[in-house]
Amino acid sequence: TCGVSCTYDGDANGDGDINVSDVVTMIDGILAGAGDACSSDVNGDGVVNVTDVVIVVQTILGGSARSDINDANQVDIIVTNDSIELDANGFVGGVQMTLSHGANFSIDLVDAFVSDYRTTDNVTTLIVVTDNKSLEYIATVNGSFKIESAIVVNSNQEISDQSIVELKGLELNLAGPNPFNPSTSLNVVVPEAGNVTVKIYNI
Repeated sequence: TCGVSCTYDGDANGDGDINVSDVVTMIDGILAGAGDACSSDVNGDGVVNVTDVVIVVQTILGGSARSDINDANQVDIIVTNDSIELDANGFVGGVQMTLSHGANFSIDLVDAFVSDYRTTDNVTTLIVVTDNKSLEYIATVNGSFKIESAIVVNSNQEISDQSIVELKGLELNLAGPNPFNPSTSLNVVVPEAGNVTVKIYNI
């Protein structure tokens, strides 16, 4: 809780400057389940999370109200047997997720400006924040898991219109012939009804 002198300025380490050291301090606090709400709660909502980190990163890069960013206001979190991805209608600056899983679980996060996670028992909290390009790919995973909570942020606020789309049972069956010339057929099998996009590339 903050006193009357709290500035909510993002100077998480209290050194008088706002830079990447503050981002590291904020991430450590979030992953440890703690955080100084007075210095790290940049948007003043009483919670320190990835939203505050994204705002500090955008501030370091030139301000959170950047005219070159087309912020997303809708996002789907796409979960497959081995990956977590985002499908958004604009810029996504960061994501924070809590995953529950068994002991035989591993995760490899995308290489980003911030890309970190912490596992305690069978619960993993991850944070990924970009510095310029919108986030699409989040992680490669091995083992079954469930997303317990997710916060997805554009350049300055949480995206409230979000949904989790599980494609864990996705199968692609090539009916034949293979190799083919000039045509072939295939079946896409999904575990439940919904919108599916299939992209075919000529390599």
